[in-house]
Amino acid sequence: MTTKEDYSIKIRMDLFISDAIIKWQKELFFITEDAKEDGDFWMFTKEASDMFSHSNVLVSELQAKNKNNILIEKSINEIRESLTEIISSNPLYSQDLEILFSDLCRMEDYLISF
Repeated sequence: MTTKEDYSIKIRMDLFISDAIIKWQKELFFITEDAKEDGDFWMFTKEASDMFSHSNVLVSELQAKNKNNILIEKSINEIRESLTEIISSNPLYSQDLEILFSDLCRMEDYLISF
């Protein structure tokens, strides 16, 4: 049986995880804007489009009352694949993208389990 305290902890964890991925997504958009201003246009590739789309799905799912863990896991996998492809093309901001990749990998278990 779940107590009010257990429920309260789950809500706080959900908010923490949701906030963390929103911050991650904002950092992705900051890097994208910086790259665009510097003439590095990887953000117009299919991989980038997929990554942006799946990051939006991920944020939406994490904020949903009834989370779909299969959809969350699929979105994370698609984002990782897209980031890998983008990084392999050696863009100007590849180090920043690698950090985002690492951050996403570190959060993955938490994102799927909550």
